Amino acid sequence: MRVGTDSSGLSDSYFNGLIDDVRVWNSERSAVEIQAGMNAGVDPTTSNLVGYWDFDDGGATDLTTNGADGTLAGGAASQLIPVAQFDAVSLALGTVDVGSTTPSSAFTITNTGDIDMTLTGVSSLDPSRFTASDPGTLTIAPGAGSGPISVTFTADRAGGEFSALDVLHDGRGVPTVPVSGVGRLTVVATGDITTTQIAFTRGGEVGKDIWLMDADGANEVLILGDSTDDWNPAWSPDGTQIAYQTDGDSSQDIYVMNADGTSPVNLTDNPFGNDGTPNWSPDGSKIVFMSQRDSSRQIYVMNADGSAQTRVLTSANEDRRPVWSPDGQKIAFFSTGPGIDVRQLSVMNADGSGLHALSDGTQWFEYPRWSPDGSQIAFSGDDGTGWQDIWVMNADGSNMDNVTMTPSDDEWEPFWSPDGSQIVFQKTGATTNLAVMDADGGNVTPLGSTTGDVNPAWAPFIEPPLEGEQAVAFDGVDDYIEVADSPSLQTSSFMTIEAWFKTTQAVGDFTTLAGKWQTDGTDASYKLGWTTASGLGFSVDVAGVKTTASSGLQLNDGLWHHVAGVWVVGAGSVYVDGELAGTDVSPVNRSTSPANIG
Repeated sequence: MRVGTDSSGLSDSYFNGLIDDVRVWNSERSAVEIQAGMNAGVDPTTSNLVGYWDFDDGGATDLTTNGADGTLAGGAASQLIPVAQFDAVSLALGTVDVGSTTPSSAFTITNTGDIDMTLTGVSSLDPSRFTASDPGTLTIAPGAGSGPISVTFTADRAGGEFSALDVLHDGRGVPTVPVSGVGRLTVVATGDITTTQIAFTRGGEVGKDIWLMDADGANEVLILGDSTDDWNPAWSPDGTQIAYQTDGDSSQDIYVMNADGTSPVNLTDNPFGNDGTPNWSPDGSKIVFMSQRDSSRQIYVMNADGSAQTRVLTSANEDRRPVWSPDGQKIAFFSTGPGIDVRQLSVMNADGSGLHALSDGTQWFEYPRWSPDGSQIAFSGDDGTGWQDIWVMNADGSNMDNVTMTPSDDEWEPFWSPDGSQIVFQKTGATTNLAVMDADGGNVTPLGSTTGDVNPAWAPFIEPPLEGEQAVAFDGVDDYIEVADSPSLQTSSFMTIEAWFKTTQAVGDFTTLAGKWQTDGTDASYKLGWTTASGLGFSVDVAGVKTTASSGLQLNDGLWHHVAGVWVVGAGSVYVDGELAGTDVSPVNRSTSPANIG
């Protein structure tokens, strides 16, 4: 073994610079072990350490018991150096509401070397989110420190943010400090959880169907049961539709149906895709999904109607179970593949940029699911003994907490309630069923009437119909309202018909606001409408002879106007915005046609 060159003797094989702390192990070191050990000394008796040269004795003595001492050759000589020792390998700055800034955290740099170290500045790679106090140029003597360097995080969206601070110094040590922070949405849906539903899959390896039940497990109803396998239901944000995965065609596709199971439509329609695990964007405009159309499992996004199917991440891994953050800015998922022996959680921006691992690859983690405020992610994970539990962590991967921790059951597929107070999940022990618990793992309650239920998906709070001042929109093409005929709408003496309206339409001879009228006039009584020549008016008909009280006004200026037509025993009048605008005289014929609006 050589340090500073190889055995070739070639001139370009010689290294020009300083080398320190060379270690050789006879085992695979994980990223966590490497990161933890690279800035600190190591016990020479550590298991699997077979060679260790720190050069602190001025030579190349092997500090392990193997005695593989080296000889400095060709003029190589040891020299004293400064060493930058950080008291924080990384900084997780915590969770803060979107639009707010965290309290400051701090780190210190100590010179653990033997000559002065020069610190020339600290700067943020993402200054819009992470700020650091810059101490400027400092000379730090051996054993001395820099003093606290303060760091803050400002959230501009939900989820975890990741960056680093550049620390410029001339000591041996890392030049950057990774930093992270979590944004939390301040507005989260509220409502009565007891009125919500949970969609789920029932069935074994074959015969999978999609069911609904109330949040307490009552009132189970089959909404999609056919000869195909249908699974992985996903609610649209407004609760009116459910996307799902099916093998009804030559391969697996993603369909969408109404929330009652009617009107299924194939969105992906790819005979070679094996598409699955759909998840809606929070605004309902897009669906992210996993597809094998490129041979391996990759993440795609499409419009909610199935158009514009686009791969958003180019990866050598198998990427699965993508889910949108609650503000639509990020996508979390898990991966397996080259260099990943277990299932690893990751997050990226919605366009595929900013990829960042949330777990370190030492445990089996999968099925991520965002909390409604975007500050946390629930997931399934190995507890270290071979059992899968439900875990919750901050959205930057910090503060992982096993919230179920059951020694004899597996728990999978967590899904938050729409207000974030509870989590529904799949529980597998002697039998497989669904269960619900508080978000902190308390009050676990089984759901469902049978075993074998999987893929729980909690529906959003359904917005009640709008109450308050509303108007009906018409397209000027084929929109209208029909009101069935009633004696109360027939008159031959006194009547008033009135309405508010707003339009920019180029009105014609038949444009109608409301009335009991037909275009041939043979079965008509009255209407508010326009003629090209006379503008808006109130028309009545007697035996096919039409008379009209006209205003002479078009009133298609895009402003709101009020019109009223009044009949008083032979005299008709039209009022516009409360003012009399026209009169005419004629008896009125009683019509039995429907009343129409628009």
